[in-house]
Amino acid sequence: MSNFYSQNIILQWALALLMLIVPFAFVLLLMKFFNDYTVISCLLVPFIPPSIHFFGAPIAKLSGHHKYLSPMFLVDSVSDKKCVMHNGTTFDYLVNMRNVKPGLEFNKKMLVFYLDGLLNIVDKIEANEVSESTLFQGSSYFFNERTAKKLGFKLTKTMFTLKIYFLINYFDLTWMYSLSKGRLIFPNINNVQTVSITGKNLVLSKTRLNNLRLFLTRNCK
Repeated sequence: MSNFYSQNIILQWALALLMLIVPFAFVLLLMKFFNDYTVISCLLVPFIPPSIHFFGAPIAKLSGHHKYLSPMFLVDSVSDKKCVMHNGTTFDYLVNMRNVKPGLEFNKKMLVFYLDGLLNIVDKIEANEVSESTLFQGSSYFFNERTAKKLGFKLTKTMFTLKIYFLINYFDLTWMYSLSKGRLIFPNINNVQTVSITGKNLVLSKTRLNNLRLFLTRNCK
């Protein structure tokens, strides 16, 4: 899978479309056997969102629905004035992070990817491809409050609807968060944080972003 996006573009599309069949087949099978195996079907329902996210990730990237600014950092444009930042998908985790040791090394690698994405945004703003007034917002369990504030981000209360989204995807959240901690841990949805920053303030934080990235890369294995 590490060479997935280096394959011929036609092959990439073919594989992506084949992968997309899996979650739909999974849902159809659950519907077909629901009456006869109700309990088992109900237990398998929470695995529907993870399967859609994983098997649908390549098609989302190839179609441009997911706009990647680094291997583990992507954005969606909500409007001309707002972009929502997202962590990489579970498919991206297996492609880009499978050889990274869980725990501190994993955290550092992820943060470097985040910084690369933010610096990519800065480059686009400086090239007048993105407006300085654009608001960049993201919600995650992985933000370090102290580091976020130091880089110029504002922390706000996470909307209830977003907490429901994280709850629906709790299976994925658990194993990804556990990798960052180096042990099995069940995250508290109430601790999900939302951060935001304007393009202008992100540009002003460019030096701090570069310095932090340099520090992390020097100390990463």
